[in-house]
Amino acid sequence: MIVVADRSAKNINKKGILRKRANEVGNDIEKYVKESLVAIGYICNTPITSEGKMKSTGYPDIEFIDRFNRTNYLECKTFNSESLNSSLRSFYLSPSRTSKINKDAHHFAISMEIYQSGSKNGLSIFKCKGWKILCLEKLEVDVKYEFQADNIHLYKKEMILAERNIKSRV
Repeated sequence: MIVVADRSAKNINKKGILRKRANEVGNDIEKYVKESLVAIGYICNTPITSEGKMKSTGYPDIEFIDRFNRTNYLECKTFNSESLNSSLRSFYLSPSRTSKINKDAHHFAISMEIYQSGSKNGLSIFKCKGWKILCLEKLEVDVKYEFQADNIHLYKKEMILAERNIKSRV
């Protein structure tokens, strides 16, 4: 994983990542990490849900098979030194009927420390000045209970107390 992190950071820094905001850079890190995993001979894929469909959003970002033929799940993250001690949510896993976690596997995160190195065509250029490899099996998480509903349930006929359509005047 160290070779993957070093190689990914080096490739990111060749051109930089062009984005408007720093929080958009995490989406681009995955490509570099996948390329690095393949370059060292690992089998690397977008995880497949329990329904058999590839899904890139949500945890984990990558599923790879290492040289010992073990399955590993990998989350790609970014951070900057100012936000490292922030209490804002930075990892999220939502239970789902279509989970991407379908195998007994190691769970890791690779997190690139990014900084803005300049700008080009109205976009910021982000580069990497360090990285962290995290073992997620030791991650302590908080559980957030929430009540939620979609529009189908919220706007059922029996839910509506009153309604009106407003006609515009021409």
